[in-house]
Amino acid sequence: VSTQSTGLFRDEELQDEAVAYTCLPTASKEVSWQTVFRLLCAFKPPLSVADLCGKHKELGTDIDERKLVTFGVLHGLISRVHEYPCSDDHASAPAVFSKSTSSSLVRLAMPMFDGNTSFDRICSEIQWPRADITAAVLTENV
Repeated sequence: VSTQSTGLFRDEELQDEAVAYTCLPTASKEVSWQTVFRLLCAFKPPLSVADLCGKHKELGTDIDERKLVTFGVLHGLISRVHEYPCSDDHASAPAVFSKSTSSSLVRLAMPMFDGNTSFDRICSEIQWPRADITAAVLTENV
C-alpha cells in the first residue's frame, strides 16, 4: 500500500467509489469502505492476491478481488511487486529442449534466475506458466 492510501481514508467520494467499484453485484449486504481499506492495506509482499483473499475471506465475501486490485492500482493505492528469482546454479540452457521433462525446463529457466530477470520475463521467454516453472524447479532441487 502506498502513501496515497491516506487519500482513501479522508476522501468520502473516493470511499464511495471504492465500495461501488469493488462490491459484487450479488452482494448480500453493502460493503463498508473500511473493509475495502482494510483489504487494500493488507497487501504486502510476498502475499499473493489468492493468499490475501483466503486469509481475509470473512472480510471480502462480497468483494470482487480483481476489481479490488484494479481499483488499488488505478488510484495509486497499491503497486505490483515483481519477482526476480536468483540462484547460484546458472547452468546453460540445453541445445535441444523437450517440453516433456521437468529437468529440461529447469535447465532452460536456471540461466535466467540471475536476480536481474523478472519472473514475468522468464515465463514469456520460455513460454511456460509460472506454476509449471516453479514446480519443476522445486522438484528438481528436492
